Amino acid sequence: MKLLSTLALAVLLLSSCVSKKKYDQALADNDKLRRDLASCRESNASLGREVKDLRKQVDDLKNDTTRLGTLVRDLQRQLQDKDRRMANLKAEYDQMKSQSSKDIQDKIDQLNRLRAELEEREKRLEEVKRLLSERDRLLEALRDRLTAALKEFEKMGISVYEKDGRIYVSMSDKLLFESGKFSVNKDGKNALIKLSQVLNTNLDVGIIIEGHTDNVPLKSSGTHPADNWELSVLRATTVTKILVEDGKVDTKRLIASGRGEYFPIAGNESADGRARNRRTEIILEPNIQSILEQIKKTQ
Repeated sequence: MKLLSTLALAVLLLSSCVSKKKYDQALADNDKLRRDLASCRESNASLGREVKDLRKQVDDLKNDTTRLGTLVRDLQRQLQDKDRRMANLKAEYDQMKSQSSKDIQDKIDQLNRLRAELEEREKRLEEVKRLLSERDRLLEALRDRLTAALKEFEKMGISVYEKDGRIYVSMSDKLLFESGKFSVNKDGKNALIKLSQVLNTNLDVGIIIEGHTDNVPLKSSGTHPADNWELSVLRATTVTKILVEDGKVDTKRLIASGRGEYFPIAGNESADGRARNRRTEIILEPNIQSILEQIKKTQ
């Protein structure tokens, strides 16, 4: 700009004393200088953009170099890890090769022993299954025989059913006893003798006699029974004696117990529920000692 101003001033100063030809030449030169200045400015701006692009390329190259370095380090670590794994595998392989034939034979013998033990256990399990199947067959046959033998007493309150691997012969108190008494009446005694005949042909069956009552307190006169629990015990004992004395059942097979009012099968709120709870249960259980012994062997 200073240059242009100087030229313009020079032109003004000289215009008064120079020829028109020289004046026109000066104007032409001034225009050319303006064009050259504009071209220089444009070139300068273009060079600035190129410099900016070059700096960005340099930064990109630096970033690429950093990423490349990171990648190289990662690859080096991976190679080192692979080298370590290869070394470990080689060491394990060498260790296996160095094992003596005795160690290998010991392993083989141990596996053979385990295989034999498993085969023996499988045989015992099969025996347990057979015994359980035999028990189920025995229970089913015993239930059918008891049902047939006691059929005439069904309407008097006797029922036969299977539960939890046992046969239950449930007799109501109206079949066996008078209210609050423990002496067995005629019909009840006949039913017990019929039951004994079946029991004496199934000697591998254990017998439990349980007395049960409702929860209505006894009207005690100061003599036995004093309460429901004692009544249930006396009733179970009376039934047991009939099975032994009249039915000729082996005493070693029998267990008598009284449960009182504490194991009801129905609610005591209604007369029907109380009647169901007043019962004597003869529980028949096959001898499972052999089954238990086989189960212990498999453990």
